[in-house]
Amino acid sequence: MSHCKLYIVVYPAAPGRRSHWALFATYDPSAPLHSAAGTLLQVEGNPGAGFYHDILRGYRLADEPRSHTEYALAEFDSAHLAVPSTAAPASAAADAADPADALERIAFGIAPPERSLRSAGEWTAKPRKIVVEDCQTWVGRYMRALVEKGVVPQEGLDKLQVIPQTRAL
Repeated sequence: MSHCKLYIVVYPAAPGRRSHWALFATYDPSAPLHSAAGTLLQVEGNPGAGFYHDILRGYRLADEPRSHTEYALAEFDSAHLAVPSTAAPASAAADAADPADALERIAFGIAPPERSLRSAGEWTAKPRKIVVEDCQTWVGRYMRALVEKGVVPQEGLDKLQVIPQTRAL
């Protein structure tokens, strides 16, 4: 049984703001991380507008223009990750109607956070506590689902708990 590696990719935000989180699954665990191809699994958007799935196959962190840091979370059985054909375009977007593998199927099964921030003029009912959900919320739910379905060991979720959520002031 061969294994693939799962990383969390942290894109730092402005000091004091929450960082963007994405997951990166490598196709070849022996390749150096920055030259390795894999699938990037994330949601994009913001709490004021809501989020959407953004899953890219054949992705290379070396091509990422934004500053980021990766942290290894876990190894998992390569049977859960489909390697796209060499004819597939680099960074091809995955389609929810046609997930290529278990990682994508589970990712599309975790709804992206809806709009959780409203302007003051939009409130008509009694004010309530605002619960802001974002990409970090989604990554946490997705990792729990991967552990529950036996794709990723519990250690991956445990490591996620210590990943920095914000950039220091």
